[in-house]
Order: sequence, then structure tokens, then C-alpha cells
Amino acid sequence: MVQYYGRSYLLLSLPRIYPILNLTDASTRESSKQMIHAYLEAGIDLFQVRAKGLSDRDFCFWVEFCLKESSQTACRVLVNDRPDVAIATGAAGVHLGQTDLSPLLVRENFSSELILGLSCHSKEQIAHAPLGALDYVALGPIFPTKTKANPDPTIGLSKLADCCAILRSRDADIPLVAIGGIEISSLRQVIDHGAQSVALISALGGPNEVRQKLKEAN
Repeated sequence: MVQYYGRSYLLLSLPRIYPILNLTDASTRESSKQMIHAYLEAGIDLFQVRAKGLSDRDFCFWVEFCLKESSQTACRVLVNDRPDVAIATGAAGVHLGQTDLSPLLVRENFSSELILGLSCHSKEQIAHAPLGALDYVALGPIFPTKTKANPDPTIGLSKLADCCAILRSRDADIPLVAIGGIEISSLRQVIDHGAQSVALISALGGPNEVRQKLKEAN
């Protein structure tokens, strides 16, 4: 039986497409604003802000910028890696990696209302993930990816299905997000192998492409 920590467990509703806004030193307010509004116009109600390599100050600035741009909607903004940044900015949640703070520690010591996601990269990590502290689990990379300098080994579709079966044996309802190297053309395969949601970064292209690609994906 799954034990839940720190709050009443509510099943998280994830969009079919889970966009990740990947910000760098080259990112501009205008291009980022266009991306966010493209998400919103396509009906996306949750996205993640990722800013590897930026200073804490810049990361907070970008999260606050994203929150402001989406403030007139019900869209939820999640922060990559940093529960402290999520709390400081008022973001809806945080996505944790295997080397970040434990979801149990985050759930017990930060706001109990934060949406928490955890990246897993193997059957073993899925089998031992602290589901009672989580709102969703991410698995990847499903296919080879160029968005990380040192990516974990590729999962593939067969292992994706196996991991989904392990997760369902532990908790029938918690969503699984597939990530890594997924294109619009392979999205259906990934969903058919058990994922409830698919995280996309580079596959969505730039601001002028996002609307059409999200339309194709749905």
C-alpha cells in the first residue's frame, strides 16, 4: 500500500503534452513570452521552467516572469530541481532529479502543497520511488536526446512499457510522464506504451512553431 506524506493525496491531472521551457543566457523576454503564450493558447495548463547554468538570481527572475505571463490563467508553473526557488517565487511545484533533494525531505520540510515530480531512469528507480510523496513520475530518456550533456542510458519503448507496469503495480493512478528524444511523430507510440503525458523541449521548436506542433500533438 502506498503511504502518503504531508497532505491529502489528490490525483494530479497532467496535460497530454508537458512542455519544458528551457532557458539559457541567450533567452530573451520576448521569445520566452511568445513561447508561454503559445502554450496557453494551445490549452496547456502546466509547464516546467528549466534553467541549467543560470545564477539563482536569474533563475528566480525567469520563474517570476513565467508566473506573471500566465497569471491570468489556471496554468501551473513548475520549477526544475529547486524547491527553494519554487517556494520563493510562489510556483506550483518542483520537478526533482535523482541527485536532488529527496522528495520525502521536500514534502516534509517545504510546503506540503507543492506539486512534486521525480525523474527516474530505470526499472529499479521506478520500483523504489517514494510514490507517497509524489504527484507524478517521469521516465527517460525514452529515445536518444541532445538536451543533456551526459544523458542516462536510453529506455526505449519496451522498457517504457515494463516500467509502466511496475508503476501501476505500486499505484494504479499516479501519472507517468515520458521524456527524452520524443518527437511529435513518435508521441503516439509513447502514449500507446503506457505514458499518460509526454514532456517536450526541442521537439516544439521556436515560438512560431509551437502552436502548430501542439495542435498536431493533440
